[in-house]
Amino acid sequence: MGQSLTPRQIRSLQNIDRLVKTAITMFQQQGYDAVTIDDICAECGMSKGVFYYRFRSKEDLVAYAHKNFCDDHVSQQMKYDESQPLRTQLKDYLTAQFDFSKAFGKLLIARGLQGMFSAYHQKLTGDDVSWSEERDDKEESYSSYMVRRLSARGAREKAFRGGMSEMEAAALLRSFVFGNRMMWLFHEPEPGECEDFPLSERQIDLFLDMLLQQ
Repeated sequence: MGQSLTPRQIRSLQNIDRLVKTAITMFQQQGYDAVTIDDICAECGMSKGVFYYRFRSKEDLVAYAHKNFCDDHVSQQMKYDESQPLRTQLKDYLTAQFDFSKAFGKLLIARGLQGMFSAYHQKLTGDDVSWSEERDDKEESYSSYMVRRLSARGAREKAFRGGMSEMEAAALLRSFVFGNRMMWLFHEPEPGECEDFPLSERQIDLFLDMLLQQ
């Protein structure tokens, strides 16, 4: 179990969440480039010091939101439940990821991934990227938890094709989600084409057909 948060830490997390939710709403309504850090702080009634205490840029904020909002969305859409078929649980997890991407929007998904890549590079060079880490009130993200539990269950039940291990299945699930998000970002629909990325129901079903024993 994680350590209990102090009242000050709780207030800090609440301020960060309010700042981030306000900023994302403004980006979605007005456009990322049209909204400044001053605009965000004014809308929240917070000083710029609060913003810069946690983030160094709008890109940092979007990367944090991408990571944590996705986690929140998945946790609201599904719970781990061994009474349900493994395929159903896997499909629910992937569908939740797909739904989050559509709700968050292509531009903010791109900005979020860009911020994550930047944070990874900064971390390799020894810079402080504490804003990109898991939220202070969490030991493990819910998305990571779901991938771990579903992969472990599949390996235990010998449900994966080719005797795939837990680690191999977890890597494949993460790659499928990330790969489809990247396809969505780079895909240019033809005139009249329905843009059905990153994870359409048909894609999910085909993926699960390849992953699971029949």
